Amino acid sequence: MDKQTERTLYWHSFIYEVNRATASLMYLLQGMETVRARELPPYDGFPSNLKYSFPSAPKPPGVDVPLLLGGPSFDPHTMLDPQGEAEQLAFKGWVVQVYDQIWEANFRNHFKDGYEGDDLIRPLSQPFGDFGHIRNDLVHNKGVAKATETGKCKVLTWFEPGERMILGMRHVLDFLNQAGFMHQIGGFIPSGAHAAWSSIHLKESDLKKGTIPKLISVGASFDRMLEDGSVYYAIAVVFENGVFCNIAIHDGPSEKTGPEWIEFVNKTDIDAKGNLRLANGQILHRESLYHDCVDGFLNPGPAPYGMQVGGPWYKFRRG
Repeated sequence: MDKQTERTLYWHSFIYEVNRATASLMYLLQGMETVRARELPPYDGFPSNLKYSFPSAPKPPGVDVPLLLGGPSFDPHTMLDPQGEAEQLAFKGWVVQVYDQIWEANFRNHFKDGYEGDDLIRPLSQPFGDFGHIRNDLVHNKGVAKATETGKCKVLTWFEPGERMILGMRHVLDFLNQAGFMHQIGGFIPSGAHAAWSSIHLKESDLKKGTIPKLISVGASFDRMLEDGSVYYAIAVVFENGVFCNIAIHDGPSEKTGPEWIEFVNKTDIDAKGNLRLANGQILHRESLYHDCVDGFLNPGPAPYGMQVGGPWYKFRRG
């Protein structure tokens, strides 16, 4: 097996493991939502002044949970509410699983070297470097961002130094987008198991009604640079409800070098009004951008001409 094929197989296995861990997180969050949807009645065996006992149903068939939490000051909703203790435990477990058990223990060494070409760096270096800082503060600093860890993040700029780190799905989606996972064809392993992001769960009626969700993540991914100095790249955007898409751009020709193109494209961001601001200053309004993404979900067209992104996305070397 040649080196490039081996890397590709490792890459798809890597995507599979991260997607599987993310699916596990979502199952946990779904379970918490199920409990929240039920009324939590008082336990008859306690005095009436003890308002709550916990846990209450639902429980897996045949499983007896040998824990009862109660007392005048205990409110199970503070444990199960959105952003509560149970949710944060699930998010923290996801971070540790993805960074420690998947990235550090299994795959990091396989992506040390760049892909072919002198102007490339190994994929994912910045998002995973940031993710490691965030993981360190979650595990070793009681979930408070430190200037020497989370404060060093360049891409995953979620928390300020001194801020308590409360995680949500917007952070999960932003990480997956910046790492390039949401736009891949999916991961698989030799046994045949596979895992990929899908829009199947999104109903057309739900997508086209209600409030336009927030734009929460923007990332640039280079495809290739041509001999005339023009480039193909994509702006990957994700909305709060999980709708995502690529905006394919062919720019140039230009006298810009690879690092100069990277510096230019990295000016793409979300403006103060929540709209997408491209590197050249053009504004793509959130409402129209969302409807375009939804149309792409419901009526997918052919891949943009000239775009050849497949396998790990990469960035040009800086400097």
